[in-house]
Amino acid sequence: MSHLIPYWKRYQKLIAIGLFFLVLESFGDLLQPMVVSMIIDRGVMEGALDVVFRLGGLMLLITVFGASCAAMRCVMASKVSQQFGADLRLDMFAKINRFSFAALGRRETAGLITRMTNDTSQLMSFTNSMMRVFMRSPILLFGAITMTFLLNPRLAMILLVIVPLIAILMYISMRVGFPLFTKMQEALDRNNAVLREYLSGVRVVKAYNTFDQEIGRFDVSNTDLANTSIKAMRVIGVFFPVISFAVNIAVVATLWLARGWVADSQMNVGQVVAFLNYVMQITMSLRMIFNVYQMFIRAKASANRVSDIMAEEDAEVDGRDAAGRNAIDGSHDVADWNAIEDRRGSVGGNATDNSRSAAEESAIDNSQGAAEGNTAENSRCVAYRNAMHSYAETPKNKPAVAFTGVTFSYPENTGEQPGRQPTSPSKDAAGTARQPSNPVTESEPVLRDVSFSLPSDEIMGIIGPTGAGKTSLVQLIPAFYLPQQGSVQVNGVSTEYANINALRASIAYVSQQNTLFYGTIADNIRMGKANATVEEVQAAAKAAMAHEFIEACPEGYDTIVSQKGVNLSGGQKQRLGIARALVRKAQILILDDCVSAVDVETEAAILQAIGNLDPSPTIVMITQRISSVMNLRHILVMDAGKAAGYGSHDYLMENCRVYQEIYHSQLI
Repeated sequence: MSHLIPYWKRYQKLIAIGLFFLVLESFGDLLQPMVVSMIIDRGVMEGALDVVFRLGGLMLLITVFGASCAAMRCVMASKVSQQFGADLRLDMFAKINRFSFAALGRRETAGLITRMTNDTSQLMSFTNSMMRVFMRSPILLFGAITMTFLLNPRLAMILLVIVPLIAILMYISMRVGFPLFTKMQEALDRNNAVLREYLSGVRVVKAYNTFDQEIGRFDVSNTDLANTSIKAMRVIGVFFPVISFAVNIAVVATLWLARGWVADSQMNVGQVVAFLNYVMQITMSLRMIFNVYQMFIRAKASANRVSDIMAEEDAEVDGRDAAGRNAIDGSHDVADWNAIEDRRGSVGGNATDNSRSAAEESAIDNSQGAAEGNTAENSRCVAYRNAMHSYAETPKNKPAVAFTGVTFSYPENTGEQPGRQPTSPSKDAAGTARQPSNPVTESEPVLRDVSFSLPSDEIMGIIGPTGAGKTSLVQLIPAFYLPQQGSVQVNGVSTEYANINALRASIAYVSQQNTLFYGTIADNIRMGKANATVEEVQAAAKAAMAHEFIEACPEGYDTIVSQKGVNLSGGQKQRLGIARALVRKAQILILDDCVSAVDVETEAAILQAIGNLDPSPTIVMITQRISSVMNLRHILVMDAGKAAGYGSHDYLMENCRVYQEIYHSQLI
């Protein structure tokens, strides 16, 4: 649970206040049996009603005081637990958002959801119980034991046998129960995964009438969850009665010994009553501790699963962290880095001024001068300084996208660090050897030695048979993944050294499966540019040929899109996805077979509108229709992960067999 300690430290003051009231409440509870003892021995036994009323009033005040402290303690506990849960969920969400695509691919969506909901709720409940019960129980336990020794040391010896026995039983219960509760959470993950898969594919299930099969699948996972839960609860069912039995033995032994001592006047009746009250407090404390330990077993299993997320190191890393700071061994101060970041931060806006301020030049010069005296270190600084240039300011003579000997394979589900992990020492941009770290096991390459160069403001069509590696290729451009060999450069900057935010700010990506979110149509389009005006939204929709059907909707651009856009057709969703990309006004536009659900006439109109954009972006377009790329000067033909050809239609018709086969199969 080490990852959770910083969260609890955030609320040290609230926890301290809660503990203060808890201690006062506990002292009040410990005083009550003594007051009862005095009422019986000094008031009832001697017939002194004034003593009874006086001590009864005192006991009432102690009760009211304890209840007030308990209320304050509960308020503090609830506040801490709720804020703790909110912070943990937010940080987990942010952490998952930083996961690389490889890390997301290794984890089931249902498991991530369970961690953010069920596991977080378990930890919240444990935090609340820890402040309300667990911290109070030890005070009552040791306080009550102390009071029993003050009342009658001989009678209190019974507790020296019973309390250690109960502690041993609780320890065994925790050791046996923890693995079972961990398995129960894993079974809940599997059950949620089946349910989520069914809900996401319910149309397919109904279309193929496979409801019985789905019931069978869910029954298997649900039964497994039930059986695992029964095994975990069986531990509680066995140990709890045993602990209660041990406590009852202590009560019986107390009454047996006390009756003789009372008869011999060695002990007063009030003392016996007080002693039994303290025994009951000890019993309740042990039961509360046992209940909290049950929660601790579940919370520990949940904490391990949450820590597994928070400790994930496979996150997307900016080039600054991956190359720059390592290259110069942290020799920059904060001002240098902030100035350089400010320089690069102009990418996402409408910056067109190519001039540099004196402060910026100084910061960049510092990044080089910090490594003087060491040629290799200085070279790395120069390479990184070049990578720090804004994408918007790349010279026109540099290609917008360039692949050089790129080989890429998806990391297998090994839980290791994906990305560029060569099996032998490779070299960085400055030619300095670097050793691989966190090696991973890759699957078979989906791209093999792919090379091409696309000039700025040009359109490149990518065509090829299914499974040729087209989508895998374009996913390397925004650095969703890094190649194992070769380099991918965007506007002259290697994606290995690029700042992720700056790189993706210069790219608009439309995937094959357009994901729409619950909200209005305008809100979905504005995901491409949060501050887009109404005019910009409408202009993007018109270019994507979506304006007409949007206007035909009951609420126009304010029409609510259902989750995943189920109230829209496939073609409508694709056009909204294109509009979302166009409103971004990015330098590079990637279209991953995103017009497959529209007719040829609409596709041609969309592509013509995109081609007439001002300023014109560099376009990388995947398509299955050869008619969409025939008029382009840059056509990349992919086949079995390799570049089978690159050039114009006429060139490929003469020199590329794969392109010829596609042409003849579609047009002849």
